[in-house]
Amino acid sequence: MVEDPDGDDIEDGLAADEEVDEDDDDQEKENGGHESAMAPSCSGVTAEVDDKEIIDNIANCDKLNYCLESVSTLTGGMALPKACMVCRQPGHRSDTCTETQLPMIMKAPLKAFEDIDGLHTTLCEYIHVNFRPAVSDLELQKRVETVKAIEEFIQKTIPDAYLTLFGSSRNGFSLEKADLDICLKYRGKDGIDEQMDVRDIIFRVATILDSHSQISDVQPIASAKVPIVKFHHDSFGVDGDISLYNVLAEHNTAMLHAYSCIDERVVRLGAAFKQLVKLCDMGDASRGSLSSYAYVVMLIHYLQQEGVVPVLQKLPPIGHPAGEPLPTRMIDGWNAYYFDDIDRLGEVWPLRGSNKKTLGQLWLGLIDYFSTKFKFDLNVVCIRQMEPLSRLEKMWTSKEINIEDPFELDHNLGTGVSSKMAKYIQSALIKSRNWFLTSPPRAMSTAESDLVDLYRYFMNPRELTSGRPPKDRGCKRCGKIGHWIKDCPVKVNGESNGERRPDRRMCHHCGEVGHLVKDCAKRFQQMRQQCSAAPHPPVRGQHDIARYSTRGVDARNDHLLRESGSPDRAAYGRHQHLLHQNQHPLDSGIMAGVGASAQPPEDGQGFNTVSATTSGAASAQGHHKARKGDRPKG
Repeated sequence: MVEDPDGDDIEDGLAADEEVDEDDDDQEKENGGHESAMAPSCSGVTAEVDDKEIIDNIANCDKLNYCLESVSTLTGGMALPKACMVCRQPGHRSDTCTETQLPMIMKAPLKAFEDIDGLHTTLCEYIHVNFRPAVSDLELQKRVETVKAIEEFIQKTIPDAYLTLFGSSRNGFSLEKADLDICLKYRGKDGIDEQMDVRDIIFRVATILDSHSQISDVQPIASAKVPIVKFHHDSFGVDGDISLYNVLAEHNTAMLHAYSCIDERVVRLGAAFKQLVKLCDMGDASRGSLSSYAYVVMLIHYLQQEGVVPVLQKLPPIGHPAGEPLPTRMIDGWNAYYFDDIDRLGEVWPLRGSNKKTLGQLWLGLIDYFSTKFKFDLNVVCIRQMEPLSRLEKMWTSKEINIEDPFELDHNLGTGVSSKMAKYIQSALIKSRNWFLTSPPRAMSTAESDLVDLYRYFMNPRELTSGRPPKDRGCKRCGKIGHWIKDCPVKVNGESNGERRPDRRMCHHCGEVGHLVKDCAKRFQQMRQQCSAAPHPPVRGQHDIARYSTRGVDARNDHLLRESGSPDRAAYGRHQHLLHQNQHPLDSGIMAGVGASAQPPEDGQGFNTVSATTSGAASAQGHHKARKGDRPKG
């Protein structure tokens, strides 16, 4: 309705007293009430009504307000979908994901950590004696000779190369069958220069080792921060890896050995901690977990907090002027200095021997420290200083477990640990703490007769973990990272690069090495015994037998005869005898041998398949004779 300047009401360009024809009104309704593009105005001037005019009017409006106070105004009332970054499933976020939830920490009184009965001290001593045999001079000599033999084999192709042994074989924290950590260098070169192609050298060494008769499972990992070649030495029975100019690692080995000589409890705690890590299957960096070296750094960090060992990198050498800066020892651009005169440690660190806790108390305190006290989400495990080192200071905020290398300060030992593996490690530490604080079901003493039961009770992997470790980053065949399954050196039949290798796969059915459960002969034998002991199926009708024989067995026999080239007359006779006895032939399994033990026809007689019918006892009886070898000739 538009108001006329004269006061009259105007509707659709007509005066109020003007009548509208009914036909025109009906037509307007039929057209949906749409107005024409040209509408007459009151002044007789037509004006174009379109979207452009509306847009222009809005653009020229000074009083147009935008409301941005509510999210629904911008999203139309729709909410963002939730998605978990851990399990990749919709409907929840990572903070509420079940895979990120840690076990509940059991409350325990302080008295529980005192190890009054001495069980945990006995446990650590038992592990140290039985699972961490001291590397004797003879054992160390065998390792050195093995490395020397590998060196001579490599020198046939690379004459200037030589190998040195480092790592757990020399740092004082080795367990039984510890890996061989080997460093490869070139004579006349102190380090890697611009002319060296590290990737090419790694693959070249891998090719050389792959041709060694006593080395298998060769795997080059050139994309790692420290490129290595992993292998298994068959005759020595241990795994090993060769790195190129890993000089800092050699100094790390020497410093860890110095820490192990400060207090005898250090080595015993290291053996127990590494055994726990091994049972929980969370100590192999090649499978996406932490390395054994990283756990030793964690142990030293805890012992520094307890005052068992000092920070060797902060102690001045004997006779160093007071107030002067500490000396430096630059290796590959990093300061590798540490106090190494352990015999005179008391002169620069008066607190040596001040901690009087028992081995069991330190053991329980170690597990409790990293499961409840240390804040992995805030701090970095560090052994070069006593002050806490925050993740923000190191700018290591993307990983859940951060462990600083004591020399190479930008090397995070936890950089290869995925979020799932980090939760698995933290969960295992919490469950281990809760389990160690429980009492055995029966009274156990520290007597030798109870040592095995004591170890089996506390070191039970089912109680220490929440299942198997995640393999989200590893190869689906061997579980190691650094390659896909198509490039896995562990082939289906133990073959690698066309060469026969020892098959070290284990069957989960019989426990033997060399095959998988799907190829287990003992499993097949048990299945056959179960099948033979099973009751016979119900008897079928004559019509079903005749129909099956005509359409199925005869065609199967013809096919098998064509494939084998010679008939199995005895099997066919047994088949016809069963037809006469109203028993399904394949239910008894006799046709499985058709063609397998076939005999040539007698006197050149042919073999024609005869369908079984319901007519004849005589025919069935004749076939029964044929089963006994009495079939008439001619």
